[in-house]
Amino acid sequence: MAKPYGPADIKASALELIGNTPLVALDRIWPGPGRILAKCEFMNPGASIKDRSSLSMIQRALNSGKLKPNGPIVEVTSGNQGCGLAIVAAVLKHPLTLTMSAGNSPQRAS
Repeated sequence: MAKPYGPADIKASALELIGNTPLVALDRIWPGPGRILAKCEFMNPGASIKDRSSLSMIQRALNSGKLKPNGPIVEVTSGNQGCGLAIVAAVLKHPLTLTMSAGNSPQRAS
């Protein structure tokens, strides 16, 4: 049963919601031996594991000085990495330009 929300559940930004996603035991699907756990990465703000790597890349770049506060970010992507970067860049106020390589399909571009 879900617990009611309280003040501790209110986060200052979407970045605090990235990571620490729950595990769900798949005991009804797999009776054993052993145990299978599913990591619920869809519970990240961008619904993807790529939110973690996006936050990590930007934090490392900031910490190393390669990315300045409010500095521009340019990335080649055609999927979830771009979504994760968009969330992190927006929260940290970095302008973001996403591009795709020419070899991508028109369906991927739309």
